[in-house]
Amino acid sequence: MTSSSPPAAERDPAAVPSAQVDGAYADLIHNNRSLLKRFSHGRRFEVAVRLLDPAPGDHILDYGTGDGHMLVRLAATPCAHATGFEPFPDQFEELQATVARLPAGRARAVAALSELAPASFDKVCCLEVLEHLPAHLQRESLTAMARLAKPTGRVLVSVPIEIGAGSLFKNLARLALRQTHDGTSLATIGRAALGLAVPRDGGDYMPSHLGFDHRELEKQFAASGLVLQRRDYSPFSALGTIVNSQIFYLLTRAR
Repeated sequence: MTSSSPPAAERDPAAVPSAQVDGAYADLIHNNRSLLKRFSHGRRFEVAVRLLDPAPGDHILDYGTGDGHMLVRLAATPCAHATGFEPFPDQFEELQATVARLPAGRARAVAALSELAPASFDKVCCLEVLEHLPAHLQRESLTAMARLAKPTGRVLVSVPIEIGAGSLFKNLARLALRQTHDGTSLATIGRAALGLAVPRDGGDYMPSHLGFDHRELEKQFAASGLVLQRRDYSPFSALGTIVNSQIFYLLTRAR
């Protein structure tokens, strides 16, 4: 997702090795000049596909899909159909271009949640989106995911680790690469490494990861009708938040 806010009306909360994702978002993430960043993001998608475990007949929703890179990954699995929801107009254009390059009938792009029927997806994923939202929109988004998942479905959420030792290594790497987030300083890096609160922009969309605390997000799950089943990490499953850059939550709907 991008740094511009979506329109208020839209803010509800066969192998394909040749399919490529191009555009501004891809240049920032998948085609980044940093080998470390490309590895981190590539590994994140590998872990997401493994945890989703797409099966024949599955209908999967990628919530906040951006340019649709996850749809490319899903199109190479046995799942029946993948849907990408992206409310930001500029990224929606990139998403449409991605879907057009995939085999017919394997994926579709939607810009509004009103286009999606409740309880219609076997699996829902939301990768690196919620860290950009304030708490009330995080809850709205999680509630929407729970509503869209089938009663026996699963929801997979990933967010970056921006506190503790993992954040220290990450921010030092950002400094070395000169790819820091807005507001980064030695003081904010230190506070994040110690797990202390770092002030965040109070708008509806926060482009910077600085100050995001995944522990606060975890408090939203039960209130959104979701039950946490397990945590996983990327790029390595071991060592938890110490050396990893992303945390994954595998959730199910509350009974």
